[in-house]
Amino acid sequence: MRWAAWVFPLLLVGCVNTMPVSPPASGTIVGGSQGTVVDPSLGGFFASAPAGAVTTLASGPWGAGAAVTVGPSYGAASQRVCRHLEVRRGATGARQHAVACDAGAGWVTRRLVTGVYNGEGALK
Repeated sequence: MRWAAWVFPLLLVGCVNTMPVSPPASGTIVGGSQGTVVDPSLGGFFASAPAGAVTTLASGPWGAGAAVTVGPSYGAASQRVCRHLEVRRGATGARQHAVACDAGAGWVTRRLVTGVYNGEGALK
């Protein structure tokens, strides 16, 4: 029984001891992907446009004629300024939701993978 008095504390120390975790590298979006870097003029639109503003792209990550509507700016957990986007593709009119974030050296976009929707498919 004396061995149990030594083994039990060692097991507890082994469970509590954790390896140090380094933060993500600067410039990466948590999740491992950089996203799609956008043209500086589109990045300028994301940085300064009021919520609800719309721009139609001659070319870009969603193709020619895509209409992009920006939501309000918010501070993301990644310490970046981000905005939700609604994209209507020019040729088909298909709607897609995305997020754009200021990565320091420019704005990047990513497909929105989560969101709360109302019955009409718009983000709440």
